[in-house]
Amino acid sequence: PELSSIEKTASFADKFQTWTGKEFGKASFGTWFNTPAGTKKELTVVYENGVTLNVQDNQQYQFIFEKQSGTNSSLRYSISAPPGYIWKESSSELFKYETDQIKAREIINLTLIKN
Repeated sequence: PELSSIEKTASFADKFQTWTGKEFGKASFGTWFNTPAGTKKELTVVYENGVTLNVQDNQQYQFIFEKQSGTNSSLRYSISAPPGYIWKESSSELFKYETDQIKAREIINLTLIKN
């Protein structure tokens, strides 16, 4: 039943060769990314969900990145605060996070504050 509910939400974007959908209440996307042994490739993803947020001072957000099991890769992540706000954790409009060894689930907690 869980797999069936996931498959019902899936749609394929031919232009980008990606699948989008919902998995366990979360927006998801996927694509094939073949890398020959001994080589490296970089995948850059820009995600915009189109949701208008009712932003408030000291509002907390949680971002979760889940990697495919069995892969060893790095993660570079950046997120921009909306106009008039900064991220408390970076004291900047831009929050950046980098790691060379992604955990199975990376959880990033951030707080917006008025600039």
